[in-house]
Amino acid sequence: MKRTPLKRKTPLARISKKRRTLNALMNPGRTGLVLLAGKCMCCNKADATDCDEICRGAHREECLRYPRLQLALCRSCHELMDDYSEWPIEKQLRLRLHWELERMCEEANLVRGRASTAITPQDVMEHDV
Repeated sequence: MKRTPLKRKTPLARISKKRRTLNALMNPGRTGLVLLAGKCMCCNKADATDCDEICRGAHREECLRYPRLQLALCRSCHELMDDYSEWPIEKQLRLRLHWELERMCEEANLVRGRASTAITPQDVMEHDV
């Protein structure tokens, strides 16, 4: 006897109207971050597919308003970020800072017409402000 696949009558997770509106407002920015990053900000190997908020829980909604508090990650790294004992907020912030510093060095070298290794993140971190 041939069986047809089951069809859901309701969505898997119910989303409130407030959350649905907020998601619609934030999705273009989140998608833009994933596209801008290209590669995962954590492993820098796989393509970035997910956008993860560094602040979670009750603070997640407010975190959506600050793009620098978000990470573009591949699926496997995104799942790793759920373990706060391994990836505390401070470590995630450092990861974001390192990613931005690398991009700034690349852009400075490009604008100045220098080799891609002329200024490195390590060179920048050696200087005190």
